Amino acid sequence: MRDYETVIKNNLISTLKQSKHPLIIYPAAKAGTTVLNACQRNNINIEAMCDDGALKNKYVAGKPVYCLEDIFLRYPDAEFIITYDNYNTLSAKIENLGNGNNKWHPGLVLLNAKDVDFTQDTANYIINITRCSFERSREVHINYYRNLPEDYVYIPSTGINNTNVCAQKCLNCQQYQPYIINPHHFDYSRQKEIFDQFMNLVDEIYQFELCGGEFFIDPNWPKYVELVRPYIGNKIKLCTITTCGKVELKSKDIETLPHEKFYIKISDYPHIKEQQKKFMKSLREHQVWHYPLINTWFEAVKPKKYNRTPEENQIVFDNCQAKLDPVIHYDLGLHKCLKTTIFREMGFTDFPDIEGPEGDRLDFMKMLREGKSEKEVKIAINTYLHCTKPLALCDYCFSHRYTTPDTKIKRVLPGVQYDPKIHS
Repeated sequence: MRDYETVIKNNLISTLKQSKHPLIIYPAAKAGTTVLNACQRNNINIEAMCDDGALKNKYVAGKPVYCLEDIFLRYPDAEFIITYDNYNTLSAKIENLGNGNNKWHPGLVLLNAKDVDFTQDTANYIINITRCSFERSREVHINYYRNLPEDYVYIPSTGINNTNVCAQKCLNCQQYQPYIINPHHFDYSRQKEIFDQFMNLVDEIYQFELCGGEFFIDPNWPKYVELVRPYIGNKIKLCTITTCGKVELKSKDIETLPHEKFYIKISDYPHIKEQQKKFMKSLREHQVWHYPLINTWFEAVKPKKYNRTPEENQIVFDNCQAKLDPVIHYDLGLHKCLKTTIFREMGFTDFPDIEGPEGDRLDFMKMLREGKSEKEVKIAINTYLHCTKPLALCDYCFSHRYTTPDTKIKRVLPGVQYDPKIHS
């Protein structure tokens, strides 16, 4: 455990032990029981648990579970230990329904290394996704307590793509790979250059993603693994690779994959189940951690300008997951939305090319070439990553998470292949 994590954990334990108010774990589901166990290990008395879902009015690990309204009726001065990664959502409920003085704490920092070790209680090198989820959420809670300087670059999740060539032709590919005009592998030497410079600027990354297209279809994929390997467990806490599991790997290449703080995600495409089983069998034999990734797919809609209002685009941005996973690319630097490069590769250029805090990209390499100091560039990266306003690209995005009369969600089966006789 990192030193500052131990300090944060010990400080919270001391604060909770000294509390004169009833301590409530909220919510009871998922991490709630694990946090309760952590509290009991540290002699922290928990009065009850809170849950607005299926667990309310039940008992969990011997503790009664009440909905939030009932908690305030029984314990007006309740103090909450939040066990959900998005503590802002639950803290807002507490502030709206409580007496205005109810304290709350992001409580996942109480978990120990074993609680979040995805290699625990599992077999065949399939990761324990629940524990892995706890670790991700715990990282969010830890950073609530950290006071990082403006030039300290911490990124929860980022990555690099090696190719936009894919092993499949999925009709509704969520990354639009089949619609790219000239699919190709990215220039490794240029990608390496931007990665090296990026890692010189970044202080910490929780998860770094290696991805395509189909990552393993690029002959240079082992070079990308070797590029990232020295940082795993150092600047990079966890590294992942996403694949469809269709490409057969040679044993000598599988043996180059790291075995600690690393795992492979295999998308669950129904039409290649047998190939995926063979792929996962190879990973098990070489002791590589992995798990099948459950996908939710929507109909792929080609880009166009929607002319939404600023308020509508703000909702699009607020509900977008892509902004949480910025990607580095040799032509664009750092960009919060992968569609920036995808739309260009599709031949669609009818959107503004805006660089900066509210733009689609931040060219930190250009800033360095222009003589900006390392500190100035790091501050610019933080400003860009923490900008809460919509990107110029948002008005061209179909946005499956936000519907208007011209953007209606249509769910589709993952992996259905393009057939010219049917889909042309």
